[in-house]
Amino acid sequence: MKLLFFLINIILILTIVSCGSQYVQDPNANVLVTYQYENEPPKIVFLPNSDCKPKINCNNKQGSECAVILYKKSESFIEEGSALKNKKLYLSAQLSYMQAMCRLAIAKIINKRKK
Repeated sequence: MKLLFFLINIILILTIVSCGSQYVQDPNANVLVTYQYENEPPKIVFLPNSDCKPKINCNNKQGSECAVILYKKSESFIEEGSALKNKKLYLSAQLSYMQAMCRLAIAKIINKRKK
């Protein structure tokens, strides 16, 4: 009886260990976390990098020029999101819309600083 109980426990432990989550980092994959505070647009954190920093160099541009570039970039994300939504890829579409909101929020901050 003790042997049977021991074998059942061993089989149970081996089953749990072999069926547990196994994670292999894919170098082509993007891992992201989203969060949103009250009355603010959603924020996106790409891991291992942080925050949704646009890949736009605004160092040599005036604030309004940078805001226009960010606005146009957000338009392209909205178009991409619409195309993904039509393909029924809703999670990817939501990510594109969130990236558009992030760019628009940054453009809004730049415009406020300009005033």
